[in-house]
Amino acid sequence: LDENLASVVEPLTVDQVLKARERGAQLLDTRDADMFAAAHMADSINIGLNGNYASHAGAVLSTEQPIVLICDVDREHESALRLGRIAFDHVVGYLGGGMEAHADRPDLVESALRLTCDHLSEHMAHEPKPFLLDVRTKAEVAGGTIDDSHNIPLSELTTRLDEVPKDRHVVVVCAGGYRSKIAASLLRREGFAHVEDLIG
Repeated sequence: LDENLASVVEPLTVDQVLKARERGAQLLDTRDADMFAAAHMADSINIGLNGNYASHAGAVLSTEQPIVLICDVDREHESALRLGRIAFDHVVGYLGGGMEAHADRPDLVESALRLTCDHLSEHMAHEPKPFLLDVRTKAEVAGGTIDDSHNIPLSELTTRLDEVPKDRHVVVVCAGGYRSKIAASLLRREGFAHVEDLIG
């Protein structure tokens, strides 16, 4: 069943992806976080294949809306296959040609900043300080966290968005930078204008 699912995932043009998004499709970018930060399609969520891809996809994506994949070339079927294993079988296709398909549509492409620890320290030394959002689990946070940070585990973020201020600079942190990029991309999709995440 899983392999059959992956084999029917079809390439879509940019216009087809846009139409799918207008109809409520979720754009899931499965590339590496740094590649996503450099250039990605607006409103897409980044959950990289080289991490706990399926479990985090299950936590932040809706089971009610179709999914369009944006992947590294030749990894679209793996992306769909691993979603199918957690019963996300509503993948309607993938962006044919990957991000290179946007070569003549720069208006659809965005970039995102990722902060180093030094840059974060500079931000924290000035007012107004950014809102630090720690998306680790409660057990992880019990072992120590950054002063003045606010903990909302990634698995709870979609239901607790009202706890994150839209009028402040938001910096998302986790243990290594994988979950923070997921959370940051989710916040931007939900209309948070000034969001960055911490590398490492």
